Amino acid sequence: MTSKDTNEDQLTKHISKISQFQTTILNSKLFTEISTTLSSTLPPKSITSIRCLALGSPTDSTPAKYQLSLLLQLIPLLNTPELITTISFYDPIFTELDIQLIKTLLPTAIIQQEYTPPIPNTTLYFLPHAPLDLMEEILKVDKPAYLLCNDLISHTDRLTKRKLSEQYPTIAVCVEYLTKSEQTTTAEGGDGFIPVTKKRRNKKKGVFVEPEIVYDFDGVYFKGVERERFDHGSDKGDPWGNSFSDLAYHYIIPKDDDAEKVI
Repeated sequence: MTSKDTNEDQLTKHISKISQFQTTILNSKLFTEISTTLSSTLPPKSITSIRCLALGSPTDSTPAKYQLSLLLQLIPLLNTPELITTISFYDPIFTELDIQLIKTLLPTAIIQQEYTPPIPNTTLYFLPHAPLDLMEEILKVDKPAYLLCNDLISHTDRLTKRKLSEQYPTIAVCVEYLTKSEQTTTAEGGDGFIPVTKKRRNKKKGVFVEPEIVYDFDGVYFKGVERERFDHGSDKGDPWGNSFSDLAYHYIIPKDDDAEKVI
């Protein structure tokens, strides 16, 4: 058996598995929630491209297979009417077999060898489990409006507010906008949830004081953030495990957007 035959056999197996995963996702509560949110919150005819980053290797990772399967289900959902002209991928970890797999499933997909930002205000960014340093870079350089990624609050709760603002200042502004929004909703009669922030002990006085954080609201391209979390199901027996843990839709509201959008 030649190496070409071996690759074709592997490719066939991966395609078959992804087809099974697509069916599982399509019939899931998770996909229903995502479909409802995107259908009700995205402005009509707003998305012309999809940008997938930090996917991982779908030929070597089950979570990456599930994430690619979800993306394959999102494309027809978002492409009605048919407006999406570009679906692009970038991940330095991709192997030749990964590229073959993606190009077989999405013949028109662009697999970038070097990172080139798309048009941000008409692009849905799909960043499953993107690390914080990548999220910070995307927010600073690409300036996206629409993201499916880790919930920015849950994804940063291991960091103190000071550490977050020092290491990831743009994400810190996003989290501050989200936190203030939730506190306002609670004060106006929301669900009673109040985000808890860590306090630092002042050893000299023996009292707790909030660290003083200066957020660069003027230096970012947005004036607010809205989000919708999804029930990823990893604790309820869904087969994808942690593939979609903390997945959430974020709308990063550009400063030049005067429209009222409520999730």
